[in-house]
Amino acid sequence: MYVGGVTAFSGAMRDVVGSVIEVSQYRKYYEAMEQYLNIPFKMRNNARIPVPSGEHTIEFRNVSFKYAGQKVMH
Repeated sequence: MYVGGVTAFSGAMRDVVGSVIEVSQYRKYYEAMEQYLNIPFKMRNNARIPVPSGEHTIEFRNVSFKYAGQKVMH
């Protein structure tokens, strides 16, 4: 009975710690999404949105194009 209780408790604690770690890993994505969702609100108030300093790049990956009826060109 004691071994079962300890096993159940350690399993529950492992799940809690795993959930906390998962939430902390996804926190940066939630913050970025919140910033993105708040942009239109700021723009409606005619507020200037600062452009982050530093170098910016745009990268296209796994992009293809084809005209109708032709093979895909990579």
